[in-house]
Amino acid sequence: TFEETLKEIVALTRDDLVKFHDAYYGAGTIAFSAVGAFAPDAVKAALSQGLEGWKTAPAYTRVPDPYRALAPKRFDINTPDKANAVYLASLPLKIQDTDARYPALVIANYLLGGSQTSRLWNRIRVKEGLSYTVSSNFDASSYEPTATWSTYAIYAPENQQRLLDAMNEELTRAVRDGFTEDEVKTGVESMLKLRKLTRTRDGVLASAWINYMQ
Repeated sequence: TFEETLKEIVALTRDDLVKFHDAYYGAGTIAFSAVGAFAPDAVKAALSQGLEGWKTAPAYTRVPDPYRALAPKRFDINTPDKANAVYLASLPLKIQDTDARYPALVIANYLLGGSQTSRLWNRIRVKEGLSYTVSSNFDASSYEPTATWSTYAIYAPENQQRLLDAMNEELTRAVRDGFTEDEVKTGVESMLKLRKLTRTRDGVLASAWINYMQ
């Protein structure tokens, strides 16, 4: 709960932070990537010099995050001092990014709420003006069959029921009728163009190399 988290933070002391620093801060197995015009030898020399004298950090161990089936439940958190409200729905899925269904789910999410031409955006933001921003997101693990599909919106509290109705109607329509051939074709073309554009950014490429090394 929020209260439990707050208690744990308040209970922290300087000694706790010093112990954590002593135990975990250091140079362990470092992954580094660079793209663009650079001198590899000079970069390696700079890294070696910068990390000289650092102690060895504890070995990295990835914490497993297995799929957990959850019963549907609604939470309402009252924040009367806030002018806006936030809607967030999350669905755990037992799927990994190596699954044969993964590409279809990526496109389905893109068409439903992953862009500013998506169904949720056009219905809730453009047509009905119920939300300042609305989106959906699909994220699947590369390590184990666990994923999360979520939807998000910011809205005026008095529009809550209208927002929920519109969201449910669009989700029901997508499940019942699926997507048209034209929607899928346009969505695939749009996503490929977007990914090609993002690959022109050095930061995106550097991050991609780190992910590949992992």
